[in-house]
Amino acid sequence: MPTTAQLRDKLIEKLQELFQLDQPELDFGFYRIMHAKAEQVQRFLENDLLAEVQQAFADGTSAKQAELKQAYEEALAQAKKFGAPDPENVDAVQEAKGRWTDALDTTKAEAEVYDHLYRFFERYYEDGDFVSRRYLTRETAGKAAPYAVPYDGQEVMLHWANRDQYYIKTSEHFDHYTFDAREAARQLRQAAKTNKD
Repeated sequence: MPTTAQLRDKLIEKLQELFQLDQPELDFGFYRIMHAKAEQVQRFLENDLLAEVQQAFADGTSAKQAELKQAYEEALAQAKKFGAPDPENVDAVQEAKGRWTDALDTTKAEAEVYDHLYRFFERYYEDGDFVSRRYLTRETAGKAAPYAVPYDGQEVMLHWANRDQYYIKTSEHFDHYTFDAREAARQLRQAAKTNKD
């Protein structure tokens, strides 16, 4: 099983692939914004992401840890109250202590977060395109979990496999594209064929 650091690195690699910061020829739309903010994005991925995740776990787990510690102390006090010869080894005390120590170690949960984020981005991004993939019936390493179409029974709801993809008309902007073909830079000029309004 991969470690937390390996899963985090895998997620960061996927995000770097997604943002395509190493491809300056992509100078339009989303990629123009990402290249303008490349330094900030890289700093976030390499430094701030880890701190953000750890802070989120610290904020969310401190109350739960305190609650589980209190449950452990109460179970220990109850075992002592009933006169157990070895209160630390009573089953209820051992279970409460186990839950408390599990809550103190957030690395497993952190690893799951990195893994779920990686699988999400892997599912919707492939070879430079954002794609919608159909969900299969059982989730494995190579297949996504099933999904359900929300339906409340009032009227017919149409659903299609790529319903989350949208076409955006860009006739007013982005009419110059630069690309490399067989190591020779060429420029393609595309004129808008529709009215601007």
